[in-house]
Amino acid sequence: MHKLDDFNLLLFLKQFRVLLSDGLSVADSLELISKHISDQRLKKYLVSAHKDLKSGKNLYDALFGKAHPFPESMARCVRSMPQKDHDLALTIRSLEENYGTRTELVQKPFSLLPSIGVTLFSLFLVALFLLFVVPVFADMYSGFGRALPVFTQFVINVSLFLIRYWFLVLLIIAAVYYLIFLRRVKFGFRDADLYYTFSLMLGQLKSGANIKQMLSWAADSLDNPRMGERLHSVLRDVENGKTLSESFRHAAYFPLFVADIIALAEKKGDLKPAMEEIVSYYSIKKEWDLRISILPIIVVIFAIIFFIWAMYLPIFRMAGAIG
Repeated sequence: MHKLDDFNLLLFLKQFRVLLSDGLSVADSLELISKHISDQRLKKYLVSAHKDLKSGKNLYDALFGKAHPFPESMARCVRSMPQKDHDLALTIRSLEENYGTRTELVQKPFSLLPSIGVTLFSLFLVALFLLFVVPVFADMYSGFGRALPVFTQFVINVSLFLIRYWFLVLLIIAAVYYLIFLRRVKFGFRDADLYYTFSLMLGQLKSGANIKQMLSWAADSLDNPRMGERLHSVLRDVENGKTLSESFRHAAYFPLFVADIIALAEKKGDLKPAMEEIVSYYSIKKEWDLRISILPIIVVIFAIIFFIWAMYLPIFRMAGAIG
């Protein structure tokens, strides 16, 4: 079955949470939502789920027991949570908050696509200028019979190097890309993954879950399988008697400061402020990373301006001398 888009998923979760919080039963809530939801496929599905609930099925079997339009992470989360309406309302709130967070994380990088496009186009112009335009100027200046300005000679030397060793330049670019991006993803979780994971756990804590429930629900709700495996590892350590901070310290890929903050919270006996601090840290960090991403555009634009100025500098000087 076709999956719900982000807008209709968040709208459904919001309506479901509000109705449950107002005291309606699960069956009555789904029936009321089905009467007002605009998505016709979801409307038909909710009518069918309402009939299944009335026939005695539980929420998981009614909503997810057949081909359904919801994310699989949502199905795993509902399967692992209590079926009491009050607990369900709190968990639906957590799902609403965290699917909203995930939607934000997905949409923000796409908002940078124009910037990325401008950067790539600017790099293409720089390469075009160095490979084809600068050699023309170099041939023209070779007959001047005088030393070229330092900046002009520098640009010509860069052009000659790029023409002769273009394959080496490509290897350097590939190596930098690996070190900055691929290696960070391979040997540790991305900041966006950590932000989403700890936001989910914070939501579970606010919903009244204990530590084991928090870890279990979060691990089952994540679309990132490697992160889910790490959280299950943390859960196993907690079940074996380790503290949460020790479990995070023992698990691979999580930054050590996460375990340090949680250890301080364990001494005070309140885990929520620690989770809020971690979520706040990664929220600020991801915003900063997004802003930093526009810096290459500025660098490339200044490089283009510098190269053009440097290549015309001898002409400017000759014009000044003649004048």
